Amino acid sequence: MKFTSQITFLSFLLIGVCSFKTSNAQDTKETPAKTEPAKAVMAEEIEVVRPYKPVLANAAKIRRNPNLNDAPAFKPVLSYQILDKKLELNTDIRTLQYQQLNLPPSPASDNNSFKAGLGSLNTSMGELYLNNGRDQALQTGFFAKHLAQKGEINKQEFSQQHLGAFLKSIGKHSSFNTKAGFRRLGTYFYGADPLALNSTDPAAQSLSLMQFSADLGSNFTTQPKSLTYGLKLDANLFKNKTASKENSILISGMANKKWKDFDLGLNNSVDLTKVQDVNSSVNNNLLKINPSLNYQALGMRINLGLNFVREAGLAERTSLFPSINAEFSLSPEYATLFAGLTGDVKKTSLTEFSFENPFLGQDINIKNAKESNHVYAGIKGNAGSSLGYKASVWFKRIQDLPLFVNMATDMTRFELSYAEGISKLTGFDLEVNLKANEILDINSRLQAIDYQLENDAKAWFKPGLRIESQAIAKLSEKIQLRSGLVYQSETFGRNASAEAVRIKSFIDMNAGADYRINKSWGAFLQVNNLLNQQYQQYLYYPQLGFNLFGGIHYSF
Repeated sequence: MKFTSQITFLSFLLIGVCSFKTSNAQDTKETPAKTEPAKAVMAEEIEVVRPYKPVLANAAKIRRNPNLNDAPAFKPVLSYQILDKKLELNTDIRTLQYQQLNLPPSPASDNNSFKAGLGSLNTSMGELYLNNGRDQALQTGFFAKHLAQKGEINKQEFSQQHLGAFLKSIGKHSSFNTKAGFRRLGTYFYGADPLALNSTDPAAQSLSLMQFSADLGSNFTTQPKSLTYGLKLDANLFKNKTASKENSILISGMANKKWKDFDLGLNNSVDLTKVQDVNSSVNNNLLKINPSLNYQALGMRINLGLNFVREAGLAERTSLFPSINAEFSLSPEYATLFAGLTGDVKKTSLTEFSFENPFLGQDINIKNAKESNHVYAGIKGNAGSSLGYKASVWFKRIQDLPLFVNMATDMTRFELSYAEGISKLTGFDLEVNLKANEILDINSRLQAIDYQLENDAKAWFKPGLRIESQAIAKLSEKIQLRSGLVYQSETFGRNASAEAVRIKSFIDMNAGADYRINKSWGAFLQVNNLLNQQYQQYLYYPQLGFNLFGGIHYSF
């Protein structure tokens, strides 16, 4: 206690001393203030910023649970740049820009060529081709062919000539084509019944045909609502050694209009034909109108139409047939199903039948065939990149089916006979194309037909099975091989007693080779009827046996 009292006393004493010195330090005298000139007064406020240094006492300000939404706002520094570029609307589909390929320059083509050869059976042949070469606006050319052969039978001779010229002009929206040609076939009526006396001097037969055609059509376009059109004119003048003539003019036109997913089409044709013979002259005129509606979408195509046919002159008859066909793609690259129902009037053309069988006689009966209920179905497509195929089955009914028969008065000549009533035909067709590689290419076709005739005993000279095949093998740039095969099943002809005569089946094989010596010159060899079969296609008319010929060809 004594020590505490001393401390208290000393404290008061110290306070008193300090108070006395302070009061003495203040001067009570008034000192006159010095006057100085007035100056501008500038007030500044200085804020000292220093890093924050928290102390332990500030720990109480920290929240136990942090505020997750308490985030500082981030303001990035933005920079702007104005581009001098046009804004394009990309709402429409833009055209793809393809890249040009760096193709090597195409070699100069040989526009013209000449071929000539000789061989057995007094064979002589020649071919000439001329054209103006590559031109996208105008194409023109000329060709000439000749082939003559003479068999071992008396007057078994054939001579064929074919001349032609063409011109094609391609415009911006349409193209114009015209062709003119002459075709001749000379032979003799050398066939004879072996039971009868053979003529020592068979009569000559000669067929000649002058042809002219011209057509105008629109070019292909990708416009969705474009109009496609075409107009064609065909004129033929035919005559033979037996004083038969046929003159015909065919005018045909087509128009097709695209509308949404549909195609509206119309095909028309007017065929004016006059057939003159020794004792007769008839007109065979046909008017055909074929409107159609085509729909195509989602791998499917359907065509609905009608075929209106009006006959005048030879027969006054009007016919109306349905024209329906459809396709459905099972796989766009491998298989497509197709089917249809149609009908038509098939014109009997003296020109076509004469070149098919040049041994027709005089006063040929002309009658058109009416084809109805033609139903077909099949499949087509590709089995990989090397095999293409098409197979179909069909059925049709034909009224007045035309058939060749030997004339009862002269067995060396033929006439047209029409199967009475309705003939029912059922068939199967198969086409195969095999391209194994760049070396081998094979094309084959098979047709099998079953004839059910109402009144006739046989379908004269109509085979039930026919197979055709061609193969090309390119062994090198200089050597190329060719081969062909034709098989035909047995057929039947009719003799002078109206009895059926069996004609054996046959196989006709041929082969050929081409060798290119240099750019301009080459050589070729052709061999026909390798098996040397004396087969007959028509009764009493055997074909040429084994024969070969060869020669050279020149390109310039």
